Amino acid sequence: MKRGILALCIEWVESTRIGELGEHKINIQLDQLPRECKSLSDLLIPNNKSRTGFSQIDHVVISPYCLFVIETKNYNGEIKGKRTDQQWSVSNRFKMYNPLKQKLTRLKLENSEPSLSPEQIDAIYDRLLKSNITDQAIRNQHVHRILTNTKGNKGNRT
Repeated sequence: MKRGILALCIEWVESTRIGELGEHKINIQLDQLPRECKSLSDLLIPNNKSRTGFSQIDHVVISPYCLFVIETKNYNGEIKGKRTDQQWSVSNRFKMYNPLKQKLTRLKLENSEPSLSPEQIDAIYDRLLKSNITDQAIRNQHVHRILTNTKGNKGNRT
């Protein structure tokens, strides 16, 4: 039993490191956005509707046109799944939670004209930055809740 738990922990650490590498690659790209755009990465914000009490967001880009919420996946192989599926298959080896279901907020861009002023962009950025939970104990609690709630379903995060 202990060996199984140790193997699960090692597997989780390895997959976490791979995910962090993917998020780092995206951060490099986000640093090249136009000056009028702002971005934040690795946000943990309170969410009463989440089973853990929080939502983790990989990246947010605030532009004059809209707000982009980016979920990063750093997988090799073929990812298969339908919009309505709860789980998607990665190279027929393991399952991951459908990222379309993971993020509740989706914005539709109606036109190509800027709709956010620089002041509004700054206000949204500041609000997200202030909402972000940086306390490591709370972040660890969030991860622990995910691990204990997934019961073997890889990639199931909120």
